Amino acid sequence: MAGKAARIIAFILICVLITGFRASKDEYNAAHTDPGEHIEKTALVSDSKGADPIPASPGSLQKVITTEIDMGNYSDLDSGKRNWGVVLNQVEKQPEIPEEIRRLLGRYNAWYAANPDVPVLYLIFSASYDNENMSRILDALKLRNVKAVFYLVGDFVRAYPELVARIIQDGHAIGNHSSSHRCLPLVSDELLFREVVEYHDYVKTRFNYEMRYFMPPSGEYSEKVLALAAEMGYITQFWSFAYKDFDPSVRRGADYAFSKVIQHLHNGSFLFLHTVSFDNADAIGRTLDFCLQRGYTFDLFLPPSR
Repeated sequence: MAGKAARIIAFILICVLITGFRASKDEYNAAHTDPGEHIEKTALVSDSKGADPIPASPGSLQKVITTEIDMGNYSDLDSGKRNWGVVLNQVEKQPEIPEEIRRLLGRYNAWYAANPDVPVLYLIFSASYDNENMSRILDALKLRNVKAVFYLVGDFVRAYPELVARIIQDGHAIGNHSSSHRCLPLVSDELLFREVVEYHDYVKTRFNYEMRYFMPPSGEYSEKVLALAAEMGYITQFWSFAYKDFDPSVRRGADYAFSKVIQHLHNGSFLFLHTVSFDNADAIGRTLDFCLQRGYTFDLFLPPSR
């Protein structure tokens, strides 16, 4: 009788775990949109003439990060939601963005690409949960001594502390992708503080690690969000390459993922991929090898010094 009861309890626990995992994936997929869906909205922003170039920013990850933030400082800033997106060019040419957006990014130490004259790529991953792809990706990076920024949401950090520890141990950077992947421009100041500032403190306390990169979930941002990240001392990253790879149920094969990346390689690329994609995990080794053979190197991004 006792053995039968134990088996019933074990079965119930397994069901709960599976249900929770599926719910996590469904919520994550529902919160994501195709990077291409944002292209038209971004392109509609008026292109100012004669605007100043992006101002240079201090180029050191030793900059002090602060979480002593007064949300009242942002009450006069634009909180309207903007959607990040770029029109992908053919190989070896960075996508262009409207000058108004370029200037906005420049005010708040936000970037979408680096020096177009230097053959360096900046690999960026996003992860809200793991489906056993993360270890495969980390293995491929370690084999080639390639470093990347991993933007982790709070659900991932709390569920997979061993993977977080490995990311840090392997010399990668962890970026703040918010605690629960909400649309940050639409939340209250109190919730924005919890999503970004308190999440930073949680990671620092739990892992003795200070995050220094920030990416707003789904590329949805506002001037207020950028200003908060800048005051904290973050480097905000968007992307110059991305494709629809965030739904693991859509599998087109490693060749598809490989071709998507190499068709749009360019100097200074912020190359944004999702770890949940089986296609990405299957293609990552081949993709890295191709880039290295073409003469590209990989690095963690540092803004240029003045």
